[in-house]
Amino acid sequence: MIKNHLRNTGVTLLLAASLTTGIVPTAASAPPTVTTTPTIDTTTVIKNPGMGWQLYAEEFSSPLADATTFWNQVDPYASAATTLYLRVPWSRMEPQQGVYAWNSDSNYKALVQGASSRGIKLAFRVVVDSQDVHQQATPQFVFDAGAQGYGAASNTANKTPYLTDPVFRTKFANFVTAFGAKYNDSAVVDYVDANGLGWWGEMSNIQGMSATQSTDTLNWVSSLYAGSFNKVMQAVNYPTASFSTPDLDAVIGKYHFAIRRDGLGSTQWLPQEEKDRIRSRFDSGTTVLGENCYQNMVTRTSNNCDSSYAQPSLTGMLERVVDDAKYVHANTLDLRWPQDDVPLWVRDNPALVRDFALNGGYRLALNSASWPTALTAGSTFSLTQTWSNSGVGRLPNDQGGWNGKYRVAYALLDNAGAVASRWIDPVGDPGNWVKGPSYTSTLQPHFDSVAPGSYRLAYGIVDTSTGNNPAIALANSDTIVNDWHVLGETSVSAPVVVSSFPELPTAQAGWISDQKLETAWSSVKSGINFPGTIDVDYGAPQTVRGIKLATTYGQGQGITNLDVQTWDGSAWTTRVAGAMPQWNTNSATPEIVSIPFSETVTTQKIRLVVRAANLQWGNFAINELNLDSAPVTAQVSSRTGNGSPAALIDGKIETPWATDNVGVAFPSTLDVHYPTPRPINKVAISTTYGQGQGPTIVDVQSWNGKAWVTSLSGATLTWPTNTANPETLTLTLPATIVSSDVRVVAKAANLQWGNYAVTEINPQ
Repeated sequence: MIKNHLRNTGVTLLLAASLTTGIVPTAASAPPTVTTTPTIDTTTVIKNPGMGWQLYAEEFSSPLADATTFWNQVDPYASAATTLYLRVPWSRMEPQQGVYAWNSDSNYKALVQGASSRGIKLAFRVVVDSQDVHQQATPQFVFDAGAQGYGAASNTANKTPYLTDPVFRTKFANFVTAFGAKYNDSAVVDYVDANGLGWWGEMSNIQGMSATQSTDTLNWVSSLYAGSFNKVMQAVNYPTASFSTPDLDAVIGKYHFAIRRDGLGSTQWLPQEEKDRIRSRFDSGTTVLGENCYQNMVTRTSNNCDSSYAQPSLTGMLERVVDDAKYVHANTLDLRWPQDDVPLWVRDNPALVRDFALNGGYRLALNSASWPTALTAGSTFSLTQTWSNSGVGRLPNDQGGWNGKYRVAYALLDNAGAVASRWIDPVGDPGNWVKGPSYTSTLQPHFDSVAPGSYRLAYGIVDTSTGNNPAIALANSDTIVNDWHVLGETSVSAPVVVSSFPELPTAQAGWISDQKLETAWSSVKSGINFPGTIDVDYGAPQTVRGIKLATTYGQGQGITNLDVQTWDGSAWTTRVAGAMPQWNTNSATPEIVSIPFSETVTTQKIRLVVRAANLQWGNFAINELNLDSAPVTAQVSSRTGNGSPAALIDGKIETPWATDNVGVAFPSTLDVHYPTPRPINKVAISTTYGQGQGPTIVDVQSWNGKAWVTSLSGATLTWPTNTANPETLTLTLPATIVSSDVRVVAKAANLQWGNYAVTEINPQ
């Protein structure tokens, strides 16, 4: 009986060639490379997540606006907006315990539905302080349950709770949990303010808190929102009167909050030194959300914010607002209220609205791309890309719960415009692109499971959390097919596998290199003569530092002695002589052995000179031949405090990478990326001082080309020592995976010094 897993895939991607021995390949020229320079669009207003103009529906001196009236007033100008910002008291959102506006308040629901029907996302601030609110901001049931508070200065009959009161904290935590259960959805909500404390929710004028209690309160409310809205961007006012800047900096760093800054346009409340401070936060990687200082700008003609109001004119004041927003690198700005402010901006000063729409936030574009006009299925190819950002802000890719979900991707589109295959860059981060520089990198993409034929090569920035489809509008004027920007035409051919061994009629030689562990090539089951050769031509140069062989029933049909050679264009060079793979099992589970080279080599072709094999059933078989390719790259989601992510894959277990020690947010991800897919059934993790800073609970995931798939969940790492001597723990996966990307998700760690550290991750 022949023990291999063979099947007819219906599409033969890999062509078996002559079965004669001694085949000498001819030198192949590299496919031609074309450079495309997509047209940059500088005039079209584009709308994207986490940026743009905002409408306000807020409830302070008067009840929340009637939904019908609000949208009737806004509709002539609504196309300018991307977000409806609801700034409302807690008592609006939960008037009775467990009774929520999104279920019971018809006017609130109409406001929200109006935004949805117009393609406008939501943003929220929920206020607990009753200052200047027409009704008590914190629901009465909180005080009835025993919470203590004080009368608001604007109306002492309306109470505000002491923020350290345990009853208040319990009730508010219950609300935020329910709030998150409803709105923790980035498709619906653009961001949530992770504070809402103090006057107007601006974190100021808070009574009854010592400095220590202030720190505790900020940490409490930040953790509460971060935990309840782990898929939505969050923001915090910065700076504030009631919370210290170092404390704010700590939570911004820990939770990757954006910062909200009001007062734009005011010469009194936003002096130059304050603008420079906000600008420096942007330079350190923080997203800025802006708010102007003025409202009711037509009916209220007296001092509306400070002495700079309406100076030198209303238009001059608005010019100052836009200039400030661009100076501090703001992603958002407000049109404010529908009665006066929205028409003043959109109808009377459209040039200013257009100025911020074109220059505020981020505006990403592909400047150029160089790529081969002919590709080989399953093989890597070089693609050099240059991107830029002409907006003053940044794509907030690391903010809140986004966790780097937006990635550059390339796709092959068939004649109908459907995606035949896509490749997502797991390393490059468009959230790091700011105005000024160009960002050039050379990628090693590969397209798997693609039938030979003609395709269009396309690009986009995709959302890896929801389907891996383009999700960021780009400032490029290209042909767009199903949201993908088309670069040009390309063709795909199959790698050519040539075997000197006679093979089973049902076992195609191409299956040796089809990136599928479930398909196996097999020799015939009698009359095998050693040595013999198996050649794989990848169609383009591949950078290789070894190979991996995968076989089922290795003790019965695995290769036991071979040489590995590479082709230099004129001759074969032996890289490994007399390799003797050791097969530990004889089962249907694929087993993988690595055969490393002594140095990294660039070659288009690999030859196996097979000298011996296990022949329990008369045949030998190979499920997969994979290249161990370089370079390998690493990426982390947590802020780095020591070392660099490259230390995770440098082959040295003594060189560390560590988070910073201002507070680690879990889960924290560590990704290892290979240029080509490879079989993996173990992951080794190393650290020093494991009992003090080693990860303790992890998941292991792999990228399947569309999503991260968990292979091992909740694995426990128990470190035996707490010394400078490196230790390694190895996790065995339940089943072998084939992927170019492996992710270790740290869910918990020893934090003796506030950080956790890993010195090496080695998928095997």
